[in-house]
Amino acid sequence: MNAGQPHHPPTEALDDREALEETRRQLALLHRRIEIEEALDRIRDRAMAMHRSDELAEVIAVVYEQFQGLGFDAWGCALITRDDAGDGWNMWLSVTEQTVDIVTQGHGTIFTIALPES
Repeated sequence: MNAGQPHHPPTEALDDREALEETRRQLALLHRRIEIEEALDRIRDRAMAMHRSDELAEVIAVVYEQFQGLGFDAWGCALITRDDAGDGWNMWLSVTEQTVDIVTQGHGTIFTIALPES
């Protein structure tokens, strides 16, 4: 090899490195899918253990915890349903340590959530 010429690794070594990097990417994807499936299993387990509707708050708390565990940067998680009469809403909310105010306006079917500034 001449002193002024750059060194080029053999083509086989480059191919091996590219294959190794692709394998690493595929393993990382598979690992993420497994993490998501495990989180869904924990949510499903809690939901299936419910016996009363007032336990929905606990299910939403598990959903929120699982989102946090998966790296989602969310301040909270909510489930909102319309009541049976169709004139109001039911809301189950799980949040971080921050205080959340739910303010009812108008006929009780509109709400806003105000977080304190950090």
